[in-house]
Amino acid sequence: MRRKTLWYKLFCSSPWKRTLSFFIISYLAFFHGLIPLGEWLMQVGSWISPGGNHGSNTNWLQYDSTLEISPLRNEQLERLQVESERSRLQFGSPQRNRLRLDILEEIVPKWYHRNDKVDSASRNDEAVNGKGESPTAPKKEKARSHQEKDELIEKSLPKERASKLHNISQDYSSKRSSMDPNKKDERRLQQVKMANDSTYPFRKLDNMDSYAAKYTSCSSETTVEVKTTLVLQTSISRLWILNESCSRWKDPIIAVVFVPTDEKVPEATLHCSNVQLIFYEATEEESAKKAYPVNRLRNIGLDAVTTSHVLVVDIDFLPSQDLDGRIREVLENQIELQEDRQALVVPAFERIPPKPCTTEESCTKYLQSDDSFLPHSFEDLQGCVKRRECQPFQSSVSWDSHSSTQSKEWIQRSWYNGEEQNMLRSVECFHSARYEPYVVLQWCPTSPSPGEKSVPKAPYYDERFHGYGKNKIELVSHLRKTGYRFLILPEGFIIHNPHPESAIKEEWIDFGGSDLHASMDKLYAKFTAQLDHKYKEFHDTMTKICKRTQ
Repeated sequence: MRRKTLWYKLFCSSPWKRTLSFFIISYLAFFHGLIPLGEWLMQVGSWISPGGNHGSNTNWLQYDSTLEISPLRNEQLERLQVESERSRLQFGSPQRNRLRLDILEEIVPKWYHRNDKVDSASRNDEAVNGKGESPTAPKKEKARSHQEKDELIEKSLPKERASKLHNISQDYSSKRSSMDPNKKDERRLQQVKMANDSTYPFRKLDNMDSYAAKYTSCSSETTVEVKTTLVLQTSISRLWILNESCSRWKDPIIAVVFVPTDEKVPEATLHCSNVQLIFYEATEEESAKKAYPVNRLRNIGLDAVTTSHVLVVDIDFLPSQDLDGRIREVLENQIELQEDRQALVVPAFERIPPKPCTTEESCTKYLQSDDSFLPHSFEDLQGCVKRRECQPFQSSVSWDSHSSTQSKEWIQRSWYNGEEQNMLRSVECFHSARYEPYVVLQWCPTSPSPGEKSVPKAPYYDERFHGYGKNKIELVSHLRKTGYRFLILPEGFIIHNPHPESAIKEEWIDFGGSDLHASMDKLYAKFTAQLDHKYKEFHDTMTKICKRTQ
């Protein structure tokens, strides 16, 4: 008799072994043979298909290098270009204003010709400091007419880019001339800047203080008016929300836009006189999903702040109507907020869409089709909460992130009495160490010391935190560990516009396929230990975590 092999004895010697072996072999063949083969065939088909997307490596076929806007190395040229484009946006072409200028020349000839001469020393100083104003030389005369600036820019740029800029200007002028007369009061974009990885240092806990004076825009010469700058960070796909923010916020707005390597800088089509756009051109590493430099973008925005206070939020949050005025009123009337180390908490809420939206398009339509979709006033918010269309931000998924604000009591005014409704309520203790409110912080000194470089009053974000998770709570922990006191703003709020889960958040919750969650948790533990070591003297005075009661 032929001797059976070991393989046969193990897998085929009985009916149940043969059945089990059949299922195992089928499983392996399906998941490790048929599925990979099918994916490969689909990929090959997408490359062969004439109308398909021919792979990410062929993006260069659709990329027009003449449209690329790279940071200008010559600071004087950059200033002239920005001034020229801003003048075009504000006034249109010089030809369209010739009649107005001629009338001005007849009425006030001395004033009209006041800038005909140029102080060369002043102009040289401007080229050095890059800010359009010399700190030592007397105020310069008007350097060049709009036409001269245009000619200088066009001579200095490659023909393709100069032609593109000229065409954009002409197109914009023609659009403005045909615009509805009822929209003449439409506000226009203030300024556009470029930034990249080499423009700013990498800031973290142990070096952020040393870089503060060098990169801040705070004035060291003049008294700073009490205003609050709204600092936003966003991707290109959600930049459209900024128009809505403009209609609600009149103080300065700084929006830092993340531009990955496979996308181009978009044309600035906003109509806001109080907005400064900063386009951040990302590196290859930063363009990866889990490497989104969220805190780096926030810090770049903070570097551009020139006001006394700042509120940093994400682009998906809209302020309540006249929130900046409400904040200013509170800051001017509350003596405790004029001291250092005070954080004004702005309650955060979120809008619940009628139907869950899973795409950008389905989420966008709600706000774009209905301006009242997101509450404007405190009374609007009360009605929205009563109808269960609004709720405290993240209350259904991460209750303790905003629990210490006590939003339910706040919206019912249950802790205010009579004239005390404008009084600030202090957060005596945090209900959870995970509390991460959005806060207004003092930034630029209101009365700087003459001759000394102004230094921001609050800390920067730690740029080691990237992607999703722990990037905002690290600042709140930094504030708490340095003795900041937290007070809650009455009636003003921010409201979150719904959107589908971002690729960054999907990376965060992908425990099996990504190490982002674990790495940020590990970094945060290390960060808090560094805070404890650095700020030992504030341990007794910092806001404590509430003791749990049985």
